[in-house]
Amino acid sequence: MTNAQGEFLEFIEKSPSVFHAAREVGNLLAENDYEPINERERWHLKPEGKYFTMRDHAAVVAFSLPKNPPKRAIILASHLDSPALKLKPDFISPSNDHSQLLTEVYGAPLLTSWLNCDLGIAGRIITDQGFSLVNVDAAAIIPQLAIHLDREVNEKGLVLNRQDHLKPLIALDQIDLTELLRNEVFFRELISSDLFLYPLQKPRLLGPKSEMLASYRLDNLSSAYASLYAMAHAKHTSDDTLYISVFWDHEEIGSKTQGGAESAFLLDAIKRISASYKLDNEGFFILKNSSMCVSIDVTHAYHPNYPNKHDPHFTPLLGKGVAIKYSSQQKYTTSAVSASKFIDVCKQENIPFQKYVGRSDLPSGSTVGPPMSAGLGMHTIDIGLPLLSMHSSREIIGMNDHWDLCKILKAMLERF
Repeated sequence: MTNAQGEFLEFIEKSPSVFHAAREVGNLLAENDYEPINERERWHLKPEGKYFTMRDHAAVVAFSLPKNPPKRAIILASHLDSPALKLKPDFISPSNDHSQLLTEVYGAPLLTSWLNCDLGIAGRIITDQGFSLVNVDAAAIIPQLAIHLDREVNEKGLVLNRQDHLKPLIALDQIDLTELLRNEVFFRELISSDLFLYPLQKPRLLGPKSEMLASYRLDNLSSAYASLYAMAHAKHTSDDTLYISVFWDHEEIGSKTQGGAESAFLLDAIKRISASYKLDNEGFFILKNSSMCVSIDVTHAYHPNYPNKHDPHFTPLLGKGVAIKYSSQQKYTTSAVSASKFIDVCKQENIPFQKYVGRSDLPSGSTVGPPMSAGLGMHTIDIGLPLLSMHSSREIIGMNDHWDLCKILKAMLERF
């Protein structure tokens, strides 16, 4: 295992929620000489400086400035949130002296994968002492109804009611979850919170050659870490190219938020960078329209048990390289222009790549690519790691694919 792969596994373990992930992004950037700056303060940027700023504890923009006024930018875009079960504002529902957690569904998780799993609680709280991150590993569990009471479940499939059937059991008596939170941080009064459940099972390498990785939140922490790797290791090969990496929140619920890809977070940062170089409006528009965005998210790998769910000509395999994602409906933003730039870099670096197109009779998901392409008005490509069990509490990628992604993104920065 390389140092980068070990760091990647540690990054996943330290990121049980989007807020923890944003903190780890900031920590890794700081370790690589990126300076934190605050959106609410004046920015004093210096050429060849490296900076990052965070919004709402969950979205991050990092950038490495060129020596001269920038004429182009290369942007790496990923997201830090994942499908999950989120706790409602009042956490506990006593039932027959048991304590159950009240949840609602965040995004589109594979709900059955959350049953019979040991679950922790992680997120942020606001108390009389201020803001804190918490990670409670006192396990809860959503027990599935026994087959004796649901005898056709294996033949007809499991049907879950989101209100009634997704309440984890956390104790056999009535407890106050606030007391468990106090074991994490000191406070007198809990004012508000954003708390999520997460599986306690750790990431694990699979296969005789450790060629696969199984973990929660590979969608999309795998892409986020690869972007971090590129930003940490890429060297400026041009005196007027701006490197940017953005880590969005709320992709799984549509991106229409303060920290989502439809917000002005990134565009505001680019405007402030332009102002620091004293670019006029024409210079700003030239910069923006000469730039390119790489939207990085996972894609559906070939599932050997369900071959008919894939287009047989455009289905990426685990272990065979990063996939370029295409959609005629622009669910993915790849065009002939943006794809050509990416393919050229892959060929120069001798890194394998694949192509993904969904079946014509099955609708695809989407990414942060479309809102960024529309909002910024620049060529954008969608790429991603092939992944199995997407939106499950336990997803699977190929380790060589992830290392290829790290190398490709570094090369994209240096060769754009």
